[in-house]
Amino acid sequence: MKVILKVALSIVLLSLVARDLEWPAVWNSLSRLSWWALPLAIVLQVLTFLIGVFRWHMLLSLQGVPYSLVQLIRPYFIGAFFSNFLPSTTGGDAYRIYYVHSERHGPAAAFSPVITERILGLATLLLIASTGFAFYSGINLTINQVGYTAASFLLGLGLFLATLGIPVIYWPMHRFLERWIKFKLIAGFLQVGEAIHEYVKRPTLVMKIIILSGSMHFCMIILFWILGRGVGAAMPITSYVLTVPLILVAAGLPISIGGLGVREATAITLFSAVGMQEANAAAIAILFVPALLLACLPGLIFFHGGHARSGRSSQWHG
Repeated sequence: MKVILKVALSIVLLSLVARDLEWPAVWNSLSRLSWWALPLAIVLQVLTFLIGVFRWHMLLSLQGVPYSLVQLIRPYFIGAFFSNFLPSTTGGDAYRIYYVHSERHGPAAAFSPVITERILGLATLLLIASTGFAFYSGINLTINQVGYTAASFLLGLGLFLATLGIPVIYWPMHRFLERWIKFKLIAGFLQVGEAIHEYVKRPTLVMKIIILSGSMHFCMIILFWILGRGVGAAMPITSYVLTVPLILVAAGLPISIGGLGVREATAITLFSAVGMQEANAAAIAILFVPALLLACLPGLIFFHGGHARSGRSSQWHG
């Protein structure tokens, strides 16, 4: 049922966006695309994934999980493929958790790195957007409302991280839940919570993860800026610093197929709000889809190759 609702939401949002666009102007923007823009966008998206591999490896290493960076490339790209081709933006996270857990590592090692990535990655997105909003001098009502909302969520997320990271706050909650540790779900939850606490209470580690997350997000900002330059959108990169993190936050909500529909509607709304022509905003949103999907294709190759090897192995043992 959830899958049907997500598909329906994506279709409805895309239909509403498509209905209101002036398609001749959009096709005109797309026809102006410079030859170098899409290849560079794909390269930047792949670079974003590779930085993500390094971030995941750093967190797994602290759990004593003995994977090399090279070993993690395959499951990370498969996860990226799942996130963008399945009816959920969290399908890739689920695959990566399954990958670690299937190698007989505990729930703490499987869940806590991915959850920590998500929390600190979201905090970094909101921090970048809030910083961009602080330098925004326009009077657009939409941008002002979204900017204040992002700053409010950043404050709330900061308090949540403090709750997880400060021992004098975290451990009383942990000991309270230990009353029900006989239940498997509670025991697993406490293991994951303790692992996340060990991450978050280390300021140096948190800063490293934020820097890596920020590097990923700035790659995405440059990606959108390149697509904008490619279609002739004359917008300063500071406008992308404000809008792209908010687009990524919206796209990450698990309410549609890989963010499809939500991402495009948010991109067109925010780019138009900072002064971009709607046709150029729509062209950028459209072009981002093939850039993302083509960058995810190694995940399909890795996944298919793994199944092909499994099939040959089964035939041999049979």
